[in-house]
Amino acid sequence: MGDDMFDRLRFLRELSRSKYYCALLEVIAPLVRFRISHAGSWHTTKTWEWGMWSYRKSHCPPAVHTNATEIRAFKSWLTRITTSMKDTSISVDEALTVALTIGMLLHDLEMALSSNRDKYNLPEHVLQTLHDHDFVKERLLYACKALAREWREVPQRTKRLMNPPGTGSDASAIGARIRKRGRKGVHGSPKEEQRVTKKLRRG
Repeated sequence: MGDDMFDRLRFLRELSRSKYYCALLEVIAPLVRFRISHAGSWHTTKTWEWGMWSYRKSHCPPAVHTNATEIRAFKSWLTRITTSMKDTSISVDEALTVALTIGMLLHDLEMALSSNRDKYNLPEHVLQTLHDHDFVKERLLYACKALAREWREVPQRTKRLMNPPGTGSDASAIGARIRKRGRKGVHGSPKEEQRVTKKLRRG
């Protein structure tokens, strides 16, 4: 966990100025700052080519824009990730990867669906995208809102997972009380003192 995480977050901020996407990134920022590297209890069931940090192209591949089967699979994935995170934790790596996957496609569509899209010199498959404004609003931006609500709680959830009841400060407090009781028992029991005296007399 190092500066590369902050670099990735900066890159994501360049993908879209949508308030919902920016809100998603705002809840990821604490995960980066507080070094939430815990593996987390939630993991994506699928990774997408353009959602990997090794992907070097500026736009998503043709399939997610023009292939109906790929588009259906991606929509199903969006539904799964927005309905399976309740009360879970997520690592910062996983959160950044999900944000990259959504952000790259959002970046393409904000240009392809704009009224002045010709100025962007977009590849043909992006210009011919099958996605529309409803997909952006009801799928991509909805996912951003839903994930932001869940991820806002991740630092506290992770803290609870890593320090369950009976560990950490709770355990220290309990231990102190037990030790205190033990000291009282040793010094305050006449019977115990009598047993020790009898043993000494036998010797």
